Amino acid sequence: MAKATGKAKIRHVETGVIYEVDARDILFETTGYEDRSMGPEYSHQAVVEHPKLGQLLWMIWEYPIGAENYRETLVEPHELVDDIGIVFDGEMQDLIDDRQAKIDEMIDWFHDHYEDPAQNTPFESREGGYQWVWGGPYDASEELSDHFDNESEFNIAKAVENIQASGMTEWARIPTFEDFADEATDIDDLERLILELPEPLPTPKFKIAEDSKIHMVYPHASVASGNTDLLKELRDAVIDLLKSLDGTNAHIDLLVSAQHYNAALTSDPVSATVLYARGIRFENAVTTMKREIEVGSIPALGISAAHHLQSVIDLHASYIATDPEGIELLQAASQYQRPPEAIQDIKKAIDSIQVSVSNLPDLFSDDVREHITNVAEETGRGQYPERSTQVAASTIGQLATSILKNVVYSGGCLLLGHAVVGSGLGSAATSAGSAAIDAMILFLESNATAFHAFVGALGANVAWAGPLGHVFDLIRHKKVGGDEN
Repeated sequence: MAKATGKAKIRHVETGVIYEVDARDILFETTGYEDRSMGPEYSHQAVVEHPKLGQLLWMIWEYPIGAENYRETLVEPHELVDDIGIVFDGEMQDLIDDRQAKIDEMIDWFHDHYEDPAQNTPFESREGGYQWVWGGPYDASEELSDHFDNESEFNIAKAVENIQASGMTEWARIPTFEDFADEATDIDDLERLILELPEPLPTPKFKIAEDSKIHMVYPHASVASGNTDLLKELRDAVIDLLKSLDGTNAHIDLLVSAQHYNAALTSDPVSATVLYARGIRFENAVTTMKREIEVGSIPALGISAAHHLQSVIDLHASYIATDPEGIELLQAASQYQRPPEAIQDIKKAIDSIQVSVSNLPDLFSDDVREHITNVAEETGRGQYPERSTQVAASTIGQLATSILKNVVYSGGCLLLGHAVVGSGLGSAATSAGSAAIDAMILFLESNATAFHAFVGALGANVAWAGPLGHVFDLIRHKKVGGDEN
């Protein structure tokens, strides 16, 4: 709310007498509202009937919140000598924050329960398109109105506007673990469930190699047309940054992170997925460095290094935002927005899995163990915690999915007896050896509870989590190939 301070001084047009109008007599009311790029703009108005000057009018436009953008003081035919001051007491911001919190709550609730039907809903063109096996299609406005029946129509409309910003108007209910409960649970059906698991983003995939260890496998990457010049600028900027950091021990974490980022940047071809993940770790190192500089534990960067650093950050953001893979990753990141306590639950489960991976050097290669350790450390960190959570969660999900499919394709799907069942689905078991397959099965079984807790902490709005959670629920409770606990 706008409040007047001080006094206005106005000279009478005929007598020349200067009259003072005290701020206590100038009471503003909020009269208008408009959404703009930096938030809402509010208009405030105050009218004073002065015994000598007649009607006086003040109009104030507040934009962004807490700042005076423009004013009009109408005292004609008299002359305004000195105007009042304006302060904003924060009451309006409190109301705005409260309204936005309600809108965000509705948006989060909707995405926790509904999804793009392309995620899990069967599609049969001969049957007319999507087969709404879990009900639907659902309308955002109807569902919000039913669930939040005491909420204002304005707030519901704003939430629906956000939800439908991509153009999606027909939604599917997100299937729960219970929706998969009618799936058969014998060996063949578990095998089918595993082969049908959706794969999280981003990669890498994980695959058993001839040395009987699990390695990371990055997909073939392509550089988007039109990005060649931008990529060259980014590479040059990173080289300049590395040169400016060479020889210093004060910013070693930033230097190491920049070196790792450069390794991804100089691969041929460049994978936007890998660069996205390395970029998040690099940005988090920058955030940590700035915090340490502020408290005086390390010296500030030199002018040249600071300039090159900002160039890398800006060019990285531009490259990711113009690459098809990068755009997909940025869009998917919104699925991983969580309150701090939920991120802690996700991190706790990931940390448990990371410890198990680190303790199995005979099964996981050095690059896998290092990568899992790095993403676990980064979970929920940085300026955009949803992105570091996305990378960590997708990596762990991809690890589980890849190992499960490796086991199946290697001919072993008896996940409760450490036995390899010959199904003829692949030749990896021959090259890697049954001992490696048994080690993978033992890893999956031993960590079934942690994996189940991990996908449970992610929540139902991450499409790939539900099916993966169902598989680990079967393994965890020994519903396949053995008795339940």
